[in-house]
Amino acid sequence: MDLLSVVPFPGSCAIGSLFHFGLKITRIIYVPKIGDQVVGIIEDKGGDFYKVNILSGSTALLNRLAFEGASKRNKPEYKVGDVVYCKVKLAHKHLDTELTCISSSGVKKGWSSGEAIYGELMEGLTVRVRPLQAKKLLKPDCTVLNVLGRHLAFEVAIGMNGMLWVQATDVEDCIIIRNAIINSLELDAFQTEAMVEILIEKMKLRKRS
Repeated sequence: MDLLSVVPFPGSCAIGSLFHFGLKITRIIYVPKIGDQVVGIIEDKGGDFYKVNILSGSTALLNRLAFEGASKRNKPEYKVGDVVYCKVKLAHKHLDTELTCISSSGVKKGWSSGEAIYGELMEGLTVRVRPLQAKKLLKPDCTVLNVLGRHLAFEVAIGMNGMLWVQATDVEDCIIIRNAIINSLELDAFQTEAMVEILIEKMKLRKRS
């Protein structure tokens, strides 16, 4: 007897007619693509590579010399748990994903200068969203980030893999930003602006008391 296997997967079902339907899948697992900018967490190191978690469900490797101006004697030393901003150099379903922290743009700063585009992201917190939601946050007209920018000074690195890194003046500001981003994911622009304004006003009241 033939059996039908049903695998739960997030998405929405649109019924067009009898016995005809479409399934729009919302992907949670990130599928690496060459050139994608990602935020990852160092999981292990050994030999010439760091093993980095980029939420893809498979191994991602970062060569310890794949940094601007790095050499065998002068290279960054990361530990497990450190957060890095990097780019996908090689992506293939049958091979380990390869990452790099070397920029392809004309402006290049050494890894030790603190001004390189890619490298370690320090003293912030990470936020996880779905890859599709990360793409929305990367848009110049992203409501939640623009409204937050009116009130708070902060930096954010958005990975195409759905991992975000946020750094602000203090921990409370970081938490407000994280909560605002997460809350905004299911809201429209008007609702998002109102939600952010409420969070900011509550934060101001707490700081006054």
